[in-house]
Amino acid sequence: MKGWGRLLLVGLGALALGSCNSNSVVPFKVETTGGICNTAAVGSANPQIVIDSDGSEPFVVTSILIRTGPQGSGAEGYEYLSINSVRINGIPFDTVTGNLTGFAVGGWDIHESADLMGTPVRRRNIDVDAEKGGSFPHQIVAEGGGSNDIAVELFCRANDFDLNIDTVLVAGWRSPSDAITLTYVPGN
Repeated sequence: MKGWGRLLLVGLGALALGSCNSNSVVPFKVETTGGICNTAAVGSANPQIVIDSDGSEPFVVTSILIRTGPQGSGAEGYEYLSINSVRINGIPFDTVTGNLTGFAVGGWDIHESADLMGTPVRRRNIDVDAEKGGSFPHQIVAEGGGSNDIAVELFCRANDFDLNIDTVLVAGWRSPSDAITLTYVPGN
């Protein structure tokens, strides 16, 4: 009897994932170069990561991986790099997180990386050790029918030098007939 229960649950999971027109989904991975996150000349900036489907079927994002640009010796590190919000199918959700990467870079020419999915959300905005709340979604399901299906807004602040995002990589599941695009909208 126990084997039947497992088989039924696995079958239902596969059915839920396969609800697209062709009754199947395929993994996807899209990558784009980043750009400026914030310049030292401007107090702070809000670059965006925009994920969009060209189809009308729902799709699932399971990973949003960012890689920072290298910093010179003595640079302050990415102390002020966090998530501000996520917009899904046009609906905004405030998801303010703590710092996504280390304060001080572990050496010259280091690229720090972080997966945004599941990052803890802060309940207080005072410091990095602030009390943790919920979390940025572990996966995001978007309708796929409009433009800018998912938009993640970052917060960047640089005091003495420019902050750069080197690469953004997004992965998940989509209908075989749909294409997913990824755009990094630079800060200032």
